[in-house]
Amino acid sequence: GGMAQFLTRLGKFNLVSLAGLVVNMAVLWTLTSVFGVYYLLSNLAGIAIATLWNYIVNFWWTWK
Repeated sequence: GGMAQFLTRLGKFNLVSLAGLVVNMAVLWTLTSVFGVYYLLSNLAGIAIATLWNYIVNFWWTWK
């Protein structure tokens, strides 16, 4: 427990969040550039998928 566990979880959380940003950008770029979806809709989809990613990975890995 203690400070080491806190710092480990903080690192994991930030890593998951950074990966979520990459997921969001990848979805946005793919839907807009490859499939021609309007960018605001692509961004909304990216946000939704990245939020789901963050929730699931933090639940099963960061806070386990």
